Amino acid sequence: MPVFMTETNPNGNVAPTTPDAASGLFAAHVLLTGFEAGINNTEWLELHAGAGTFLDDSEKPGAAFYGFQLAHLLAGEGDQFLTATSSSSSVLVHAAKKQNGKLAVMLLNRSATGSPAFVSLQGMGALTAATRYQYGLTTSQTGALLTGTPLLSSDGPQVVSVPPLTAVVIVANP
Repeated sequence: MPVFMTETNPNGNVAPTTPDAASGLFAAHVLLTGFEAGINNTEWLELHAGAGTFLDDSEKPGAAFYGFQLAHLLAGEGDQFLTATSSSSSVLVHAAKKQNGKLAVMLLNRSATGSPAFVSLQGMGALTAATRYQYGLTTSQTGALLTGTPLLSSDGPQVVSVPPLTAVVIVANP
């Protein structure tokens, strides 16, 4: 039986001091958690109007827009979710093997302080041609598309610094 999640967002008793980026991080995490659990579709509650919406009244992307984009960078139709864990309760992790053979991992720091994370994919060999995408509290986003920055290749675990209230997606060749 298909399961759909309708009208989701962090609507409700959100503190007025909560940064807009938090809605984007919520969107990325709730989308990926739902898809990992087998949900077929997720719909965002507000397309326009107010903080945390998908688009503002002038059609400029909002925080949720970037959260959806982060989730799509990690996994799309036909990609396979992988089991991923974190040793830090403040860093949430999602991972996927893409149809094109690439691996993707999202590290989402829900803490107000920066957090280093070690990325090691057992049995996958060295990660090459890796690209890092980032959105969060310290990100200044001017365009609709998140831009990636290349990472150096490594034969061992990668140490990735994840700024406060930020999600980092790394897409790499195994």
